[in-house]
Amino acid sequence: MTRTLTKVGVATAGLAGLAWVAWGAYLSRRTERIPYTTIRTLDDVEIREYPDLVVARTTAPDEGTAFERLFRYLSGANQPEEEISMTAPVTTRGEKLDMTSPVSTSEVEEGVEMSFYLPADYTVETAPEPTNEAVSIEHETAGTMAVLPFSWFATTGRVARRRRHLLETLAHHRVETTGKTFLWQYDPPWTPPFMRVNELAVPVDPETVDVESVTIEITE
Repeated sequence: MTRTLTKVGVATAGLAGLAWVAWGAYLSRRTERIPYTTIRTLDDVEIREYPDLVVARTTAPDEGTAFERLFRYLSGANQPEEEISMTAPVTTRGEKLDMTSPVSTSEVEEGVEMSFYLPADYTVETAPEPTNEAVSIEHETAGTMAVLPFSWFATTGRVARRRRHLLETLAHHRVETTGKTFLWQYDPPWTPPFMRVNELAVPVDPETVDVESVTIEITE
């Protein structure tokens, strides 16, 4: 009897695990992603060009508060109470990325800055106005980014190690950065860790990128 119950428990856990994986894959396919062009690959770091983008942005004491504000905005906390499709990735700047590096006073005092990208058919002028004054709609100018993808959970330690690797790779190839690193996360919190897509990114000077013999790749 005990052996039978054990088999049933294992089978149930296996089915639950498969359902978890399937749900994570389904959500990943449904979520719109911002487009980019890959112009160069430096080891495991991609140099990408991004178009002009529109974001909903907030700064909060912690990631949970920031995420809730932006999620409420997408869910209808705006004028005219319009639901907005979520576009991956979510951008996070602040304490998590800067624990092992010099930080500016504003970042330490204000906490974490988080941004949700809006679908491509929105502009700053046409995006619904947030009802929460702590949420702003902003334009991000087209630019060149160095991006290091990684999987699993984006813990403080893992992010710090990946950040160091990203900057060391760019320094080795003499690519100059023009801003601070930030974290991109593509998946909902309930996505299985081995299916999660995270990226560390930093703006770079395109004039310092050797683009000879590149492979161009468009992602939407």
